[in-house]
Amino acid sequence: MDKQPTTQGLSPEKLAGLWNIGSNVEETENAADSDSKKTELLRDLLSGTLETHTPKAKSRPKKQAYQKSFPNSLSEVSIEKLLQNPETDIALLRQIKEYGKRLSDEAQSKTEYRVANTIYYAAIASALAFHRRRLTTFSFKDLEQSLLHLNEKSWIPASLRSLFNKASEYCLMRKETM
Repeated sequence: MDKQPTTQGLSPEKLAGLWNIGSNVEETENAADSDSKKTELLRDLLSGTLETHTPKAKSRPKKQAYQKSFPNSLSEVSIEKLLQNPETDIALLRQIKEYGKRLSDEAQSKTEYRVANTIYYAAIASALAFHRRRLTTFSFKDLEQSLLHLNEKSWIPASLRSLFNKASEYCLMRKETM
């Protein structure tokens, strides 16, 4: 039996080039799949609520009670809405930050870790953007860089990227005055 050449007369260099194109497509597909997983996991976490009510809410003076825009129970308010609402109390933003930190510590994959860090930084960004308060010891320079980096990620919803942008502008302003 005569074997037919299967390379259709292509040189080894051209074959290697075709293989590289195929492997680049596979890498791109893997990156897109990874971004899709991050988007889905982040959407799920943001649509969830804080598992417990605010600590010591009953002992809080009436002047510090939540605005009427919040339902009676925080179990009805999504984390995303808390992050986006300028009236969200700093104590709640700290809880969300700690929640993100805990998720980050418990992450079992890079995807879970990156999504958890996004929630962590979103709480910090919300405090900066709406309250002009820093919930971390990170410098304004470091925060600005981290927030700008997150702002570039296509898998993060536009609402959070806008929050990161506002907070990074505040960091830039503070950095310049120091």
